[in-house]
Amino acid sequence: MNAMLKNTEFEFMLAHDLKNLKIGSDVAPVETKIDALFYSGLVESLIFLSSEDREVIQRMLADEISLRNCTWALRLRTYYQKMASEALKHLMDIKLRGAKGPSLAAEAVQSLDFPLDSRSSWNGWKWEKFLNREQASSNWAVDPRHFQNAASGYLYKLAMRCFHRSPMSVSAVFCFIKIKQFEEDLLTSIAEGLALGFDSANIFRLLEVS
Repeated sequence: MNAMLKNTEFEFMLAHDLKNLKIGSDVAPVETKIDALFYSGLVESLIFLSSEDREVIQRMLADEISLRNCTWALRLRTYYQKMASEALKHLMDIKLRGAKGPSLAAEAVQSLDFPLDSRSSWNGWKWEKFLNREQASSNWAVDPRHFQNAASGYLYKLAMRCFHRSPMSVSAVFCFIKIKQFEEDLLTSIAEGLALGFDSANIFRLLEVS
């Protein structure tokens, strides 16, 4: 392991404090750094693509990075009770090459000011459509799992559309990989649900797939 990671971008994982992580430790900083390295590398690689391929992949990456930041912000505030100032440290501050305006963390940063128990406060937010709906029988609260599943479904459909639009292009390869990643995540979630004793109907309901 040491030889594989030494003198690479991931050498930080050999640090003493990471080797001694225990069950229940806060691994959010590590996950954030790995995500940031991965997506920064993808963004930097766009310079080598044709303008047509770059346009397709940039659009998909912009939405994916933004939604991943938003999912992180929701999960950190809901599951780990992180304050807005703490959650802010775990967002990927990435901008597409040549892009003007704020980074792809902007929507997540904006969400940090919204209360987790007031649906109306989220009205007009860019990714509002992926939030769970209000139920007449219960008080509303943000459900990060619902948001993540809805966002994944959106990115999957976007990848499918772009894949069929230019089947013989480099961007089609990128889309194909994204489609397979989504399917892999779906299978992992199904396996985890079965291991926890959920029946198939409940699993598909939770994942919002049919």
